[in-house]
Amino acid sequence: MMNCVILDDEPAAIQLLSRYVEKVPFLYLVKTFEDPIEAMLYFQQNCVDLLFLDINMPDINGIEFSKILSTKAKIIFTTAHSEFALQGFDVNATDYLLKPFSFERFFKACCRVFDNLLVSTDELIKVSDYIFVKSGTSYLKIYYHDIVYVESRRNNLIIQTKGEEILIYGSLVDFIKKLPPILFIRIHKSFLINKELIKEANIEEVILSHEQKKYSIPIGYVYKGAFLEFLKNKSLN
Repeated sequence: MMNCVILDDEPAAIQLLSRYVEKVPFLYLVKTFEDPIEAMLYFQQNCVDLLFLDINMPDINGIEFSKILSTKAKIIFTTAHSEFALQGFDVNATDYLLKPFSFERFFKACCRVFDNLLVSTDELIKVSDYIFVKSGTSYLKIYYHDIVYVESRRNNLIIQTKGEEILIYGSLVDFIKKLPPILFIRIHKSFLINKELIKEANIEEVILSHEQKKYSIPIGYVYKGAFLEFLKNKSLN
């Protein structure tokens, strides 16, 4: 899961980007800004993986903002002015989106950032391949590869592992942040699944399989487009 921020002086543009972000399973929108100064202060105190940055803004444009930004966040520029494209790449932007852009174009840009993240995440997994969760008064050690799916129910999470079902208190959004995105994908507002255990899928549901057990997980409307794109990228035809 990648934490992302939107900086754009146009409220309509922020609303569109926010809707697009909601459709991408591996993105989590933590903040939006219309004022570059407020955004700069936020970046000084918080860790962000991805910034959607408008170029043509008053007071300070996106190009100058990116040059003084002291962060490792990846940047995807968004603007209605094509003449800024080369300048955007000069400051090592990951991608450049020319307004108006489709969700498909937006998703491809996000996947490019995500693929780069997977390389570093894969190295991290080699060092640490487990997580501790608090269940009752005990902390339980769960290996990532043992998680079949995670379901959100009100204020609780049900972690279905290959051997048992574990109930913990918490939100799916917070739990996703602690998991390696190379292994998991969100396909519903209430479900996160293990990619490695996908047996088959259609436009309505995903079948997860482990040994003789099978689990049917619904695909949420908001996540359907991004998940089908994920399947398409992994398909031979």
